Amino acid sequence: MWHVPPPSPAPPEAQCSYGPITLTVGPSYRNDGQQHMFLSLQLGRLSSRERNACLQAWPREAIKLARVALDEFENWLEGQS
Repeated sequence: MWHVPPPSPAPPEAQCSYGPITLTVGPSYRNDGQQHMFLSLQLGRLSSRERNACLQAWPREAIKLARVALDEFENWLEGQS
């Protein structure tokens, strides 16, 4: 069976990072004249709780942390302009 890896994305033209948030804008590797725009948010934490307790609590905790991170990022962006 042949394995054909996907083409690697074009390097970002511009990148902005603040805390757990990264924004990138770069050229599309397939369509000239188009730009790829990405937002990535990565959060993690360690817990001593048991697995089921983590599965139950983590979604709401992650949403709260994401909201705080996005608010801080928005305030930072406003200060940059």
